[in-house]
Amino acid sequence: MIFSPVDPSDVDGAVPLGVDDGGSPPTEATPGPHPYPTLGPSTPGQAPTVATDTVQPSLGPPTETRPSPGPLAEALPTLGPPSDPPTGLPAAAAGVEEPQRPPLGRRMAVVARFAASLLFLVGTATLLGWSIKHSLTADPTAVRLAQEVAESAGPAAVAPRTSLPPQDNVVDLPDVRGSDRDEALAILTEAGLSGDAVKVKEVAWVPPAGQVVEQSPAPGTDNPESVELSISKKATAPKLVRAKEDAAVTTLETLGATAEISREYRAGTEPGIVLAQEPAEGAELTESVKVTISEAGVPVPLDKLETAGSSYGCGSGTVTVNSIDRDAALTCTVSPGDEAETNEYVLAGQHGQFRATLLVSSDSQLGQQARVTVRTEAGEIASQSVGVGSEVPIEGDITGAQRLYIAIAPTSADSSLSTDGVQVGLVDAEVLTSPDVAEQLNGD
Repeated sequence: MIFSPVDPSDVDGAVPLGVDDGGSPPTEATPGPHPYPTLGPSTPGQAPTVATDTVQPSLGPPTETRPSPGPLAEALPTLGPPSDPPTGLPAAAAGVEEPQRPPLGRRMAVVARFAASLLFLVGTATLLGWSIKHSLTADPTAVRLAQEVAESAGPAAVAPRTSLPPQDNVVDLPDVRGSDRDEALAILTEAGLSGDAVKVKEVAWVPPAGQVVEQSPAPGTDNPESVELSISKKATAPKLVRAKEDAAVTTLETLGATAEISREYRAGTEPGIVLAQEPAEGAELTESVKVTISEAGVPVPLDKLETAGSSYGCGSGTVTVNSIDRDAALTCTVSPGDEAETNEYVLAGQHGQFRATLLVSSDSQLGQQARVTVRTEAGEIASQSVGVGSEVPIEGDITGAQRLYIAIAPTSADSSLSTDGVQVGLVDAEVLTSPDVAEQLNGD
């Protein structure tokens, strides 16, 4: 059945419901045996009448029988429950008919409008979702807010973060060295480190005290689990004398001080040993400590030194020992009963050691001997006797001395020996001095 939105009463010339074309009054209906009519005869064996046994389904309780409408009323049925079939119709016309469908064009138009609406809704939802995702991905703050809102709603509302990168809270460890303790702690707290993550220890250090002198890990470390600060306390100068150079420098560095190194040759000491320090051991430590380190001496030939006086019977020359000629920086010929021949050299406090080899010429008469004595203004440093054909080493410390004296005298009093004397020579005679002094003397 097709429902029309047009009211039959609004149609020009329409006949009101309840009056047929013939103008004859409707036949009064006789109620059937059942309160609701069925799709068949009301009584077995009895043919249905036009007025009562109509094959018309009913959607509710029986209604009052109305007069049969005219032909126009059949063409324009009204909305509402189906009414009783009109009277005067044959029994075959009172059967149930299938509802009529709308025309095909109208149905296609409805389907097209529905499909267009559906496509519009799907496109709008897709565009809206892409915009939200793009804004969340581009704004880390929005990501965090969205996650917090989802987590507060419960586990079921938390969506997996598979397409959004996590937002890390990176702590870049600041450099607090040189700050006092309280200032350093405040800086670290502001950077995101809790008080439990910061450890403090005191270390002896160059004044002033109470400052951060070291931190571990190094500044710039990302997300450190903990930080250890070394706070300075009063330190005194350690003992450095007789220590090796490397050990002394390391000791000062662990206290925050530096070594101001000078080098000096000193006889009898191993090179690379601390000879002196300033400030002294136990004094208040300063940022710079003067350290004197021993160094190996550089040899300078004896004839390179300036002479302050020499004996008449002495000079440089060649001494023959066992048929071998040896170059001597100093040779002297002495005879029994003669006084010692003395030679004087200028040291000026720049040298540390004297060394030479003594020998007596083989041309001398057997049995003759001589004695060589080496001294400074402070006293004798070495003395040695030597006989014909012999070689004897001699050495002595001349550190800080201003003058060097070498005296050669005969030791034999036997008058039967030759009066020609004995020739004594100093072979490989030299002084050891600092490199800079040696460069000056050897360069002359």
